[in-house]
Amino acid sequence: LLKNASQWNKYLEAQNQIARNYWKMEKLDSSSVICQSISNSPYLETGSLIEGDLFNNIGVIHDIRAEYKKALEYFHKALSIRKKKLGDDHIETGKLYYNIGACYELQNQYNTSLEYRKKALRNFKKNLPPNHPFFLAVYRGMMNTYFSLEKYEEVVFYIEIALSIAKTQYPSTHPEIGYLYGQLGIAKTKIDGSKKEGLQLVKKGFEIAKKYYGENHPELIWQYSNIAGIYADNDNYEEAIAHQLKARLITIKNYGTKNNNYVKASNFLSSYYQRLQQDSLAFYHAHQSILANLPSVSDSILVDSIPDFSKLPISNIITLSSSLGNMIHFLSQNAGKDEKYATYYYHYLLASDAIFDKAQKEISNTQDKAVILEYLHRFTAKKIQYYKSPILNKEQKGVFIQNAIQQMDRSKSLLLKLSLATDKARQFGGIPDSIQTKEIQIRKKIAQLNKEIWKNQSKGKSISELEEKLFQSQETYKHLNQVLESDYKKYYQLKYQDDKIDIQSVQKDILTPNSLLIQYMQNKDFIYIATISPTDLKLDYFKKDEEYAQHLKNFRKNLSDLSYVQSQKDYGAMAFTESAHFLYRTLLQKHIDNPEIKELIIIADGELNRIPFEALVYKSANQKATFKTLDYLSNKYTIRYAYSAKLLLDAKQNRTNAATDILAFAASYNPSTTNNPVRKELVALEGVQQEVKTLQENFRGEFYLAENATESMIKNIDFNQFGILHLAMHGLLNKENPMQSAMAFTEDTSSQEDGFLYAHEITNMSINTNLVVLSACETGDGKHQKIEGIMSLGRSFMYAVTPSIIMSLWQVSDFSTAQIMQKFYQNLAESQRKSEALRNAKFHYLELVKDNKDLFSHPFFWGAFVNLGDDSVIQLNKHPNYMAWLLGTLGGCVILIGWIYLSRKKRTIQHA
Repeated sequence: LLKNASQWNKYLEAQNQIARNYWKMEKLDSSSVICQSISNSPYLETGSLIEGDLFNNIGVIHDIRAEYKKALEYFHKALSIRKKKLGDDHIETGKLYYNIGACYELQNQYNTSLEYRKKALRNFKKNLPPNHPFFLAVYRGMMNTYFSLEKYEEVVFYIEIALSIAKTQYPSTHPEIGYLYGQLGIAKTKIDGSKKEGLQLVKKGFEIAKKYYGENHPELIWQYSNIAGIYADNDNYEEAIAHQLKARLITIKNYGTKNNNYVKASNFLSSYYQRLQQDSLAFYHAHQSILANLPSVSDSILVDSIPDFSKLPISNIITLSSSLGNMIHFLSQNAGKDEKYATYYYHYLLASDAIFDKAQKEISNTQDKAVILEYLHRFTAKKIQYYKSPILNKEQKGVFIQNAIQQMDRSKSLLLKLSLATDKARQFGGIPDSIQTKEIQIRKKIAQLNKEIWKNQSKGKSISELEEKLFQSQETYKHLNQVLESDYKKYYQLKYQDDKIDIQSVQKDILTPNSLLIQYMQNKDFIYIATISPTDLKLDYFKKDEEYAQHLKNFRKNLSDLSYVQSQKDYGAMAFTESAHFLYRTLLQKHIDNPEIKELIIIADGELNRIPFEALVYKSANQKATFKTLDYLSNKYTIRYAYSAKLLLDAKQNRTNAATDILAFAASYNPSTTNNPVRKELVALEGVQQEVKTLQENFRGEFYLAENATESMIKNIDFNQFGILHLAMHGLLNKENPMQSAMAFTEDTSSQEDGFLYAHEITNMSINTNLVVLSACETGDGKHQKIEGIMSLGRSFMYAVTPSIIMSLWQVSDFSTAQIMQKFYQNLAESQRKSEALRNAKFHYLELVKDNKDLFSHPFFWGAFVNLGDDSVIQLNKHPNYMAWLLGTLGGCVILIGWIYLSRKKRTIQHA
């Protein structure tokens, strides 16, 4: 009728609705035909809402077919039209945000998915009544996302909200309510292990859905899979397999084999068959799971064919990583029993590298990228364990040791390395200054919004408006990056250049004939160790046990908690040595047996990032041992640290700042005059003012003391003019949210800044001095993030393009810090390398207190500060009276001994 009446706009609108109805009925071919008809119509206006609806329909079709890149392309085209025609707050625009979130969820990019789902939720709240069914869809989607992130408390929270809405919309026999009951059962099982109650809820939901749909409907796929999971949790694998096979059959019938449901069904089946030791079936389903992620590969390809992931299109990189993980786990269990499995294992482990090359370029959200990195970590651990097995021949071992060490280093700080590569690409990628300036402004705005969100959250205020601003800023930043990567080829090449280390370059450019690089990697069961000398490579690993865990805990506590040390009756060096020597034997002894070694470069992992290796003890103590006489590792070796060997290489190759001046800040605090509750807890530090004044008297630069040491001042500095940034002040550690840790500058009530320079702000600065010295508490400590490492204030400065850092691992003494820092700069001025200068400064402190109580020789006072990163000599611009100061300092040290009794005053940290 519309066509005959030549009402073309209404006709095309009707066609769009028909296309929508077809894809809702899973009739994708019919929907595609209609969409093609609309696309070819001469009456379709470019940029119209009708075209926006068409793009949305095409996006959904690609989404259901697991063609996610194309789906996102069309969704964003539709979003652009709707935002322009209707505005960002219109309900139709909100639906597109929901679709984009769902598309990211299907790609297992759950954190990105949450960003868009929350955006859709804010949109719907502006447009719809509280119990509208659209909210049910959003909450259900968020529930599924949190399920995948294994955050089950959040799952229950959103299920309960969704159930309250569903009960106002549907009768108790509706499958939507049944589905929610099933998910609630699974969540309760995960939280408190109530398997019986969980199975009852799952079965209740299943019966509702089966009665409504019939037992072969696609809506029952999840139900069959949930029941299978509950049976598997109860070790009833026969029932688990029966239900999972049913889910798989329905999936094939309705969606084919190239989709997430088939991937998951195959993975589960492989796992269940492994438990029953039915190896051939376990292997078959693991293989099918991998093929399901490769749309161009036939399902009938032989199981002995290892796909070349570098050359094949991949529908879902995260899901493929999961499938590959399942395959590698199976092969690791069977490689020793069957030669063919051993061969597959070797090739699959090597083939896994290509997935991470692609993921690095295709996944933008750092949290989702971290999921991929965790798989890389697992596969690298498998490589090291396999390398030590007798199965590999000599040639294979040669390939494996190079590859395993490369991947071990690659799995360290990959997000940091990408950030630094991006900064380099920005500098040398041919990008106009105007675009670089715009990009910096957006990054600063994102940092400021994160700061405001955190402050409002901590005060219990609403953050909805701030979250909306943050989302829009992040979208702008993503779009700008897409433009940079597509329009500036050199930028793209520099950003995604090969991030594997050239081991020969490490041996030639980083190591000396007397140095050894030791890299650690760990999971919950093992510690993996790689050593690189100028002429050799070695791999090893050992199983962690309760004894190791207890000694590590004791060592850290005995180092960092002075009150605990003092509270121990008859506590002495011998008790300290027990853990210090055990860790030396376990972590180091067999790897540093060459007497020629004089320097160690440590790349730690996990909790090992929180201990100074120089405080380990290489000889057992006797009854008469004192802290002064213990055989610390620092007595034998100069020790420095790095986040990865690749970062060391890059720092050495990219050093461009030849400045010799010092930039220093010494903050002051007056708890009695501030209204800020955090600042009321910040005690005055006598040592920091003198620390920086001494630098000012003897070196050229800019020095900001007391009321001048403000946050606004440091944010307006051109760091290119300085070789060293020195910050003497309180550090505020937030272990739960490390990016909210901060350096506490002097309060400036006349400024808009709050005086706290937060970690997430630092990461968006460009502090390209040759060295940052953080003369504050716990700047190297923080929360361990899987794969990336300890998220600390020190690490934030690495993101700010700083090649080397002096940072602390616990709450430091104000007195000993001032002494060590003073001598450290004196040593630097004598052209000592950073690690050498710090080591000798610690020796100087120990000499200074040798005639005092033995406690003052405890590593608590001197062991906290470590040198991380580039170790090059720094030329300092000295004042003419430097030598007089040097002699005066040496002669006047005795006078400072009286300060020892102030040493218990720490550069105290507050937990934000």
